[in-house]
Amino acid sequence: NKRFGPLVERIYGIKRSAIRANDMFVVRYDATKGQPALRQHTDSSHVSFNILLNNDFEGGGTRFHHRHLETYADAHLTPGDVLISNANILHEGLATTNGTRYIFVGFTAIETFDPFTERDNELSLFASWLSLTWMQVRFKQGFENRGLRVSSDSNDEGNEASNTWMDSVYFHALFKDIWVYFTIFQDIFAPHGIVNLVQEPANRNKFIAALDADTSYTGKKAIWFKGQQVTSDVNGQIVSVWEDRVRNQDKFEDL
Repeated sequence: NKRFGPLVERIYGIKRSAIRANDMFVVRYDATKGQPALRQHTDSSHVSFNILLNNDFEGGGTRFHHRHLETYADAHLTPGDVLISNANILHEGLATTNGTRYIFVGFTAIETFDPFTERDNELSLFASWLSLTWMQVRFKQGFENRGLRVSSDSNDEGNEASNTWMDSVYFHALFKDIWVYFTIFQDIFAPHGIVNLVQEPANRNKFIAALDADTSYTGKKAIWFKGQQVTSDVNGQIVSVWEDRVRNQDKFEDL
């Protein structure tokens, strides 16, 4: 709330109250044991972030790909740096060539309302239904969720098939088309690049101190722990809960 929320608010022009962390975890890249790198992918969220936790390794970093121009840009962090990005940009984790690299990763959804309490998150129309990036994620969710519901219905004996308008094969195809064409449009016309918000190392501690000392914000807070590991649909409603959350419900509470 003190550091990440204000950054997302300034970078993307959204209310910090609209942020819901959907998954947060630590990733370990090891040069000799386990996983040294991660292949090209996109994340299942609106905004992703990762924070480098150590520096006793060689290699590593994140490579962002421009799908249309077939170019790329690499981001290399120092411990404590946070890398914030549009989750739908194609990217990969570069190989750690020596030692072990640890990063703290978060996938955040930008919600018009709290899916648990239906609290209005004060997200503007321009940052939601008039934003191609925001809609791209929502319609991708609609396309993927219909497949999940159909699969669930077919595996559960005696369970009646879903019969909402979003489960129609026509809307399923429409959601896929919107998601694909919005992705293509953004790949061609949206600017791609990496920007260092605090360029001088000497200013980083001052920047963090200024964020921590700011007491002017009295609005609604983002949803961090209690909002994780659920899947929402085009309309923002929860359609499924992850198994880990079901088994460990007491762990998903705000600190």
